[in-house]
Amino acid sequence: MRKRLLSIVLSVVVIMATPLTASADAVWGNDFFDRNKDRTEPIGEGNNRSKRFCVNSPAGFVVPKLEPGSDKVINSYRSIQYGGGTVHLLINGDIVSIVATYLHNGEYWGVLDFSHDYTRPGWIKMDELLLLYEKYDFEEENKDAFYEYTGSYRTVINAKRVVLWTWPGSDREKTVYGESWGRADYDPSRFADVDYAYRDRNGRVWGKTTWTRDWVCLSDPENSDIPAFNPAPPSKKWTPDGTFDWSVAVPVTVWPPTSYSKLFVGNKPADASMWRHFVNVFFQQHEEDMIKQERTRFLVNEPDGTSVVRAEPVLTGEVLTHWYCGPLKYPNGTEVFIDYACFHNGEYWGLVANAPPIAPTNYPPGWVPMENLLAIFTNADFIDTHRDKLYRHSGELMVILRGAAEKLDDFTYIILWEWPGSEVEKNLVKIHTSRFSAVANALVKNNTSDIAYIDEAGREWPP
Repeated sequence: MRKRLLSIVLSVVVIMATPLTASADAVWGNDFFDRNKDRTEPIGEGNNRSKRFCVNSPAGFVVPKLEPGSDKVINSYRSIQYGGGTVHLLINGDIVSIVATYLHNGEYWGVLDFSHDYTRPGWIKMDELLLLYEKYDFEEENKDAFYEYTGSYRTVINAKRVVLWTWPGSDREKTVYGESWGRADYDPSRFADVDYAYRDRNGRVWGKTTWTRDWVCLSDPENSDIPAFNPAPPSKKWTPDGTFDWSVAVPVTVWPPTSYSKLFVGNKPADASMWRHFVNVFFQQHEEDMIKQERTRFLVNEPDGTSVVRAEPVLTGEVLTHWYCGPLKYPNGTEVFIDYACFHNGEYWGLVANAPPIAPTNYPPGWVPMENLLAIFTNADFIDTHRDKLYRHSGELMVILRGAAEKLDDFTYIILWEWPGSEVEKNLVKIHTSRFSAVANALVKNNTSDIAYIDEAGREWPP
């Protein structure tokens, strides 16, 4: 009995110790792969079970299918109503991971890796994808230059931040440990262990960390401005033989992504997440034309009484529609926040940062014509127009706060104005009297300006 019990316990331990990750032998949720896995070819090697691709279809988008050559599509958490059904849609430029390939009627199809973006993985024609250069390609090309690191980790352990690179000198996005990850559990000693090292042509030593599997410049771990001396080569077509010589440039046609308006002619509009995706795609395509706005607050002043939100800055662009509220509109007088503007098709358009008042809070905004917006006078405008009357105050801000406070019952009230004497809605701060000193101290601590303004009645107004 004891032996049987021990056997059961060991079996449970073995099961629990088995990594719960998919392999090329299993693609979660795709029945076609399960039925035909002996006829598929894994696309990765070793621990690199998948490869990353960029969508590149002449149509500007692809719709993953449930099976190679099938009309059935996969459902999605970023789905749209297209062609009469709910589908998962990928725009040219989207990045996907492919696990294995299958030859169907003379065409190779690739099955997507597991993702929380869709309910089950689907299949895409490999001819509509471009292979991306990855860290594994760099490591394969440079494996003869790697060596065992026996040097000091002092520069890493003493670093105030550590920059993680995809590979030494890459031009891919970097992660800064200590900033984007927060400082609460910052411990650079976690990077004081590498699998192997690499020395670049400028003498800098790099190590591949055992913790995150990223690369760290051991010679200069805090520097995120090291030039990209090993940029990724251009993406290329996948070939069935599995050989990829990145040193040879092969010309390929890079197709532009589809536009929102073209895609949804005669089809139902997308949900909020797909709408946001199209807004981001247009922004990235025209990023050089985007004008960052210093003046961000405006009032809608549309001749028709309301301004609709569009996915692209064109008057014929698709209008964002909610299934219950209908077309989402900004009524005249609505305050909108414009982060960016661009000149497109002969007009200036603003990218609104806040959703319409009748929209659910998770609905993304879009583009509105700037000519139908009125600029709002703000505190920054007051400072610009009264600079000759501003002075550096030498008084104690705490004393000013105590003088401005009004007590009623057990509470103390402080009125915060948009600018001195403004008619704009004011904020009334209600503080329990017992906590007034603590709150006032916080206001004093957060006040980084030493300027002030005196009105005609002699009242002093510090910001």
